[in-house]
Amino acid sequence: MRGTSTREAVDSSVALDALERQSHTVGVVDATELAPLDLDREAFELAQRAGGDGNTKPETALRALLVCSNGGHLVQMLSLEPSWRDCETTWVTLPGADVAYLLEGRDVVLGCGPTNRSLKNLIRNFRIAWRTVRDNRPHVILSTGAALAVPFFIVGRLHGTRCVYVESFTRIKGLSISGRMVYPLAHAFFVQWPSLTKRFRKAVHVGSVV
Repeated sequence: MRGTSTREAVDSSVALDALERQSHTVGVVDATELAPLDLDREAFELAQRAGGDGNTKPETALRALLVCSNGGHLVQMLSLEPSWRDCETTWVTLPGADVAYLLEGRDVVLGCGPTNRSLKNLIRNFRIAWRTVRDNRPHVILSTGAALAVPFFIVGRLHGTRCVYVESFTRIKGLSISGRMVYPLAHAFFVQWPSLTKRFRKAVHVGSVV
């Protein structure tokens, strides 16, 4: 795993926006039925052109950052694995026993926690986000929350990266603080309760991932 000062190159596998093809599904999402990202091929090609100089050799796979805090946010990201394992990915999370266990054998960038009400760690995570996005040049950033998503979405938008957010399963009547912060930044914003789509125009309900 990569710490905040010593970071290694990360390779896993991802497919992000296949969730969008389920945009009218009601009930529990079976992640094994989510196709690996052929829906977002146009966005992928646009990202290539935006980041290239016209002479860049075409890419063969999407690069993505999987950004999530440890705990329940990590579990929800892992629940989506069948939909993102066919592409190149980089994990970004916070230190924790569950991270060491669940992500054993995967390359991981570790952010600084705790993130709640810590301006110092927010600044640190902005620096980590800038280096990670700059070095990995992802085509898309996928996050299941929480506060760690904020600096990565801001930096991602500055780099022209597609940003996709999946709100927590626990948010039934309103968005989380982090969700509200990244809502205007997200290209796609998924919620796990249909009631939220009535209050937030951009929100899309596809079911629950847990």
